Amino acid sequence: MLPFKHLKNNNFQTGFAPIWIILLIFLIGGIFVIGRGNLLSRSVPVLSPSPSSSTASSESAKVKSQSLYDLCKSEIQTLPKLPFVYESVITTGSNADLYRKDRIKDKKSFSDYATCGLMYSTIKVIEQTYASLGLEYYEYSKADPSTRWGSYTSLKQLPQKIDNIYGAILQKQGWIRQTKEGGEILGYGLPTLIYYKDMGDKDYYIDVVVGPTPASLYLMIVKK
Repeated sequence: MLPFKHLKNNNFQTGFAPIWIILLIFLIGGIFVIGRGNLLSRSVPVLSPSPSSSTASSESAKVKSQSLYDLCKSEIQTLPKLPFVYESVITTGSNADLYRKDRIKDKKSFSDYATCGLMYSTIKVIEQTYASLGLEYYEYSKADPSTRWGSYTSLKQLPQKIDNIYGAILQKQGWIRQTKEGGEILGYGLPTLIYYKDMGDKDYYIDVVVGPTPASLYLMIVKK
């Protein structure tokens, strides 16, 4: 009886041990898999998609356009001021008007040209403004028809007056008049005086648009 019991007990023990071995293998394997996953997640960087070539070129063109516009705003401050009395001057941007498009007809990018302007405020000193040009300013009055004629005469004389004074100053600095003397009706239907200067790798254009205020100054820079 004792040998039989001893044999049965040995069978139980030999069958029980492999179960613990199998569980231990699974446990070690699970730990290894989890640890390997954490290691990979820490060691492999997540790469962000690189910008497309079109996006990169667009950003590059934007930077170039801004830099040329900044140059325009800087250069226009160095130009001679218009020859009349004014209160203040405001630097502005400006789109290429219809009459200017001939200058940029072969340009394919907005980064190839820039336009900026100086707006002269004269509302509170308008009489002194006209007087500084040798003209008399007339307020239009229905009760006095002669004021209409007087104002019209002064307005017609404005382009020639400004061209005589301002054009002479620019020509001494190497600028060339591109419109006929006294200006031409361009753009917004107002008399315009255009002066040009070759600046090496760029062309510079000054546009003086004459109106009742009496004028605004624009600078256009075009890459060659």
